[in-house]
Amino acid sequence: MLDKNAGLQTPPPPDTQPQNSIGKQGKPVDYEADSHTRLQAARIVRDMVSAAKAYKLQHGRELFVYGALGELFAVAKLGVVLHNDPCTEGSDGRLGKDFVEVKTISPFKNEPFVQVKRSGNWGKLVVVRVYEDFAVDCRVHARKKLPKGKGEFITVPWSD
Repeated sequence: MLDKNAGLQTPPPPDTQPQNSIGKQGKPVDYEADSHTRLQAARIVRDMVSAAKAYKLQHGRELFVYGALGELFAVAKLGVVLHNDPCTEGSDGRLGKDFVEVKTISPFKNEPFVQVKRSGNWGKLVVVRVYEDFAVDCRVHARKKLPKGKGEFITVPWSD
């Protein structure tokens, strides 16, 4: 929308989804980011990738932004709705009716895998991979399809 007084663009009103997980009819609410949020996240991801690439070229070191970049990529690509509090334990956000955990494989990691806590409150795992050429991709894994076990963590390989 265009603000005639300031001549600046203002964002549209925030999404009106209910903040709880149960709708008026007692059914779970499907959570998905609106198109404006997804577009903004895509722009931020592009800027973060550009900054990481420039930093690597100039300083020869990595800029440690990959966790946040992965979460924003999940918003842009899949429509994940991140929790308002980034310190929420057990999950990073919601997608549909599921809580989601987002894990990122950075370009400087030797082996392409992630580890996620079994005790977390999530139903889907989004694995985001940032390649050495700074291309970004993601995969979604349903918790029930991941290997069972007794350890504290589940190890999930990228497997091309």
